[in-house]
Amino acid sequence: MFVDLSELKGIMIDLDSVEQTNDDQWRSLSHEIKYLFFSSNEDRLETIKTFDERFLIFNGALFSHCYVTEIERENLAKSLAIIDLPTYHIALFSKNLKNLLSIKSIQIGTILLSPSSDFTDYDRVGKLPDFEVETVEGINDILKKNLTGFTSEVVSTVFNNGNKLQWNLTSVCLTKLKIEELDRTVELIFGGRYFGHMDSRHRFHQLSQRVLKNKAKSTNQVKVFLTVFGNLIDFVNEIDKVSGITRIPPRPQQFDRFEPIIEMIHKARPCFENHSKSFRANRNFESQKALDAESRIKNVDGVFEFEGSLENKHMVIIDDVVTTGATAKEAARVLYSHGASKVTFIALAVNQFGMPVLHIKELSCTRCGNQMKMLFTSDDSAIFECSGSQGCGRQLSYFAGLRQRNIQNEEAIMNQLHKKVEDFFF
Repeated sequence: MFVDLSELKGIMIDLDSVEQTNDDQWRSLSHEIKYLFFSSNEDRLETIKTFDERFLIFNGALFSHCYVTEIERENLAKSLAIIDLPTYHIALFSKNLKNLLSIKSIQIGTILLSPSSDFTDYDRVGKLPDFEVETVEGINDILKKNLTGFTSEVVSTVFNNGNKLQWNLTSVCLTKLKIEELDRTVELIFGGRYFGHMDSRHRFHQLSQRVLKNKAKSTNQVKVFLTVFGNLIDFVNEIDKVSGITRIPPRPQQFDRFEPIIEMIHKARPCFENHSKSFRANRNFESQKALDAESRIKNVDGVFEFEGSLENKHMVIIDDVVTTGATAKEAARVLYSHGASKVTFIALAVNQFGMPVLHIKELSCTRCGNQMKMLFTSDDSAIFECSGSQGCGRQLSYFAGLRQRNIQNEEAIMNQLHKKVEDFFF
């Protein structure tokens, strides 16, 4: 799902990233929204224009230097003027992931044209776009809401007295890591994306906020997360029959926040054995959050132990967020060492990194000017509230808050595009 958009009303198409031999496919685009094709090939643009008189075109480069030059930022500003929509109504369509990452600096939706593949390279899972589609027809699926985004993000979006998004098809990210010493692999399934504190999307992304608040035990997210994990485990079971389930063991004396979820999944699906009682941490270990990749591996080396046999069992491990995969690999190694035939790791989200982020304004209250923050109500709905010692208590529904935040930041985003080169974020 689009994190930054209030509503999709236009798509800017990076024509140079797509093979020219496939240009006939653009004729199939739905007429519901605006399309702007940009390319350094003027003849190609003129041909595209003949397909549909409503197609907009711009002859110029936007990405060759990541907006370091004046002309590239000027071209982007001109393109936005031609499509005549605020950035929070626009998505970029490209086959080049680097171009999508560059455009994220102005908070715009992203759609990656990606060839069909069962697994995503692990070095790319931290840079996921809003949508990935295999063909141009995928744009029409997004517009018709046949494809609604990543499973965890869609299912965890709750608003207006417990209402949820309607969805026909959601997506997941599949990848795998090799456990060298056993010559085995662990498959990882990520239900969505997690945006950290330094990312401007963090405070407006329900899944990220729910994960954070669940860790801090400030709000109980069991009901929402149970639905997500249930869907993801059923998905895995359809592909390869699941024998048992467990979670990443907490440190000794630490609250086991996934225990109730595992128990409820087992109760609803008794065929999945609950092995959490037999899987535990044998010592305290440092939080992985502040550690680099190498230190994370050392930190969890030998920290987990399992009691019993898992001979010929397909085991599923659940957790909330994965970054480097070090904890997942170590947990899978232990289960394989006790006879598991296959280990699948399911996480609500994978940490996103390497994203350029603008220093934009927080959502501010139009009544008193103070910051509004996301809160969760008793029915799991997300709202924004002007709280704190100086707050007036004003509340906004989730989508009303997103719209207000986008409107408040549009001027700052456009000003950023017109800054001098030496002052630009990059």
